[in-house]
Amino acid sequence: MSSFGSMSVAEIQKGLQAEEFSAHEVAQGSLDHIKQEDGRVHAFLELMEDQALDQAQRVDEAIAKGYLDALGPLAGVPVAFKDNMNIKGTHTTCASRMLESYVSPYTATCVTRMLDAVLCPWVSSIWTNLPLVLQQKPLPLA
Repeated sequence: MSSFGSMSVAEIQKGLQAEEFSAHEVAQGSLDHIKQEDGRVHAFLELMEDQALDQAQRVDEAIAKGYLDALGPLAGVPVAFKDNMNIKGTHTTCASRMLESYVSPYTATCVTRMLDAVLCPWVSSIWTNLPLVLQQKPLPLA
């Protein structure tokens, strides 16, 4: 599967459970799609590829051990964090040039909780539609 952008959270989870694809494939396919399309739509400010792929590996390891259900319904699902949510070591600019050099010294509690749910973070984004992901609607990538 080359693009996971039109899949809902439930469809990603079902595919992971059925081993139709891996969390790594979901993360890499999503990152590739962002790289391909973002030059046109300019929705992402900073990609966190290493973190996304590390989280995907954790999910794949849990699946291999039979623990997918224990991870929760968002395991392996890529997500974009709006650029006003601090993630330690990344730029948090609120899409403002005034803050373009600000690097967060901490991770916001809400981000930590989502990362603890073994999500695959993509990026710092100017998106305002993170709730769409949480409502299990298709992930809008383009």
